[in-house]
Amino acid sequence: MDWDCKSMLPEELKILAAQMGEKPFRASQLFGWIHEKNVCTYDEMTNLPAAFRQRLEKEYPLVTLECVRMQVSKLDGTRKSFSVWKMAMWWRAYGWNTIMATASVFLHR
Repeated sequence: MDWDCKSMLPEELKILAAQMGEKPFRASQLFGWIHEKNVCTYDEMTNLPAAFRQRLEKEYPLVTLECVRMQVSKLDGTRKSFSVWKMAMWWRAYGWNTIMATASVFLHR
């Protein structure tokens, strides 16, 4: 895997599509699915050819996060989530990567 498609600029996606033997307009379709429709899998990108989607999945898997635990403070409602990279290849290569994020509620008086 060279890079995550979500991190690529439109021009980089055009280069990628050309390298994979696809027409340049496939890059704008791909960009739209990822950044406008916020899909999580290539299977959801129904206007892309199946062979192109399968190759993208193999060579450029989409990285998503899965929340595995959520804690909510009883005092102020602060939420703390623990997420993991939802991509089996990275799990095998680097182990479970856990991310902790917090969101605080501020009361304005």
